[in-house]
Amino acid sequence: MTDIQFFAGAIVFAGISFFATMLLVKPFTNFLYKNNLGKKIRTHGMDGKESPLFSSMHAHKVGTPTMGGVLIWGATLVIFLAVMAAFLARPDIFPEGFQQMVRGQIYLPMFTLIAVALLGLVDDYYNIREIGGHKGLSSKIKLGWQLAFALLGAWWFFDKLGYSSLHVPGMGDFDIGMLYIPLFVFIFVGASNAVNITDGLDGLAGGLLIFAYMAFGVIAYAKGLFLLAVFCVVISGALLTFLWFNIPPARFYMGDT
Repeated sequence: MTDIQFFAGAIVFAGISFFATMLLVKPFTNFLYKNNLGKKIRTHGMDGKESPLFSSMHAHKVGTPTMGGVLIWGATLVIFLAVMAAFLARPDIFPEGFQQMVRGQIYLPMFTLIAVALLGLVDDYYNIREIGGHKGLSSKIKLGWQLAFALLGAWWFFDKLGYSSLHVPGMGDFDIGMLYIPLFVFIFVGASNAVNITDGLDGLAGGLLIFAYMAFGVIAYAKGLFLLAVFCVVISGALLTFLWFNIPPARFYMGDT
């Protein structure tokens, strides 16, 4: 595959993702409004104490539909399933070894995306329905599930895929053995919570995530992981649609999902 072919394909998939998400916006937002799935502002911080300043700064968001992140991972999942359905119907039009490439580059990222998104979806639902005393899942419960997902991913990379080295630019690779597992967990949990902490202003998380996923896409392409690069492009296309509707006044918010 030439660079021109790849970039042409990436642009096509970004466009498909953008317009597919656009088509989903109206029925999705109608569903949110119809079922009163509006945002509730947390009144307490992670330490359990009241946070009146935070509550007053975000009071205008009360009632605006949330869970907009469903559009991002939902569109990505729909496109993935459509491609796999096309592969099952016409495998002859796909490159040789396509199924092995999907298994090696897409399954684990897709599983991680959906698993953590569903955790956030439960958190959003608890927030909207005011279930429990935290207007959402408690930080301990969320951290516990994040650690569980991270440990599962770390074990898979270390034991099944054989990863145990750390690359330092300009210095080379260093085998760190079992230390790879806690490093993996730290990056996984840190990145997940970095998005959650960054979110809070219209367009902030969505805008930064586009830059992040495009950077991941460039790195994946440089490593020859073409499907993983396209995966990042598809998410970026969905994020563009989300950003379109998230600029002030936001039509809906991303939510923890």
